[in-house]
Amino acid sequence: MRWSARLEQAQHLGCCLLAATIPLIFIWSTLSIWTIILCWLLSARFRSTWRHFRAQPAYWLWAIYFGLHAVSYFWSTDKDQSVFDSVSKLSFIILPVVVGAGTNICARRLEQILGCFVLGVSAVALFCFAQAFVFWRGDGDHGHFFYHELVKGFDANAVYMAWYALSALSAVLLINWMHLFQGKWIFLQWLLTAILLVFLVMLSSRLLLALFLVVTIPAYLVKMIRSGQRSWGSVFAIILVIGIGVTLALTGNPVKNRFKDVMHRDVQVAYLPDYHDTIPHFNNLTLRLFVWRCGMDNMRNHQLWLKGCGNGDEHHIQNARFEELGITPDRQDQFNVILHNINLHNMYMQSLIVLGLPGLAVFLSMMLAPFFFIRKVKQQTWFFFFHIASLLFMMQESALQTQAGVIFFTFFSCIYWQAVKRPSNLIILPPAKR
Repeated sequence: MRWSARLEQAQHLGCCLLAATIPLIFIWSTLSIWTIILCWLLSARFRSTWRHFRAQPAYWLWAIYFGLHAVSYFWSTDKDQSVFDSVSKLSFIILPVVVGAGTNICARRLEQILGCFVLGVSAVALFCFAQAFVFWRGDGDHGHFFYHELVKGFDANAVYMAWYALSALSAVLLINWMHLFQGKWIFLQWLLTAILLVFLVMLSSRLLLALFLVVTIPAYLVKMIRSGQRSWGSVFAIILVIGIGVTLALTGNPVKNRFKDVMHRDVQVAYLPDYHDTIPHFNNLTLRLFVWRCGMDNMRNHQLWLKGCGNGDEHHIQNARFEELGITPDRQDQFNVILHNINLHNMYMQSLIVLGLPGLAVFLSMMLAPFFFIRKVKQQTWFFFFHIASLLFMMQESALQTQAGVIFFTFFSCIYWQAVKRPSNLIILPPAKR
């Protein structure tokens, strides 16, 4: 095998490693990215990379979005925070170059990357189940099996882990696997389905559970009908979903309680004139509404529409607004809530406040553009679901403010855009000559 072919294979293995390590602690995904970068540098395919990068305008959006963050350094008061934020977003530049434009991903390799991602999330799920069982044996607290307690010790919290779990579960169910999970390995597909489904439910993310019920299951049923599948595995999957749904509905459990908590809270608590003489009782919904309300107050009060406050100052102006309304750091302990330096939990609003209307326009373009090209790619059902889930997830989380969201979303977005621009990559490559 030629040296260039070996490097190309090594770069692909780096992509597989990155996909598998996304749910692990962040250092592993960072090391995987450096592996991909090293292979790309050694391959010296700079001209072809530049040609592919220039030919795909979607990559330009990522570069512009990063550039707006970097330039906002000049009007940010907190220069150190601005530099830190820009460095944390370097993947917006690196991954479109070395993965999107600099890696050759054929159909078989795409399957392998997605398979590694599914196996990585499933392995984390099994570890979390075992860890929760050990903790439960020690103190008898069933809470170890749910929400943030379930993923204790990982950098990604329960909501981000649920994003991974839902994406992996949808991949198992919606992808037309041509090489993996075939023949005698078909049982593995249904085993992983069971593991990931239980993991998703126990992570207790309301939005992502609703997406699974409303989008993934109907899409899977349509796929099953069109393909004429009548396998026992399909019957097992349907029975498992119904069984879990009935159990959650008829028993007292943290998942059910999280849905009830939202339904029985007065959202007006987020819009009181001030809180100097009031101790508000926020839940996840009203806390987000309050943070968004303060964000829009800052947009108006500081006239941030044109260029935003800069990526170094968002926390400072939000903290100041909290204190103006009477929620000082000293009183936050009384509220049983920590608001100091909290992000906006909405990536659209985050972009608006930090970068102004130009930043929001670029971000909206990044989120909406994939839907106009979805028919050009293989595995379009899964990619459509990935982008729908991400579009909605960004409404409740500032997902691109943390490595848990930056690497996951950017990585699979780059793979998608490569498939759009270079459909010839979606053929099966013949074995390399020795």
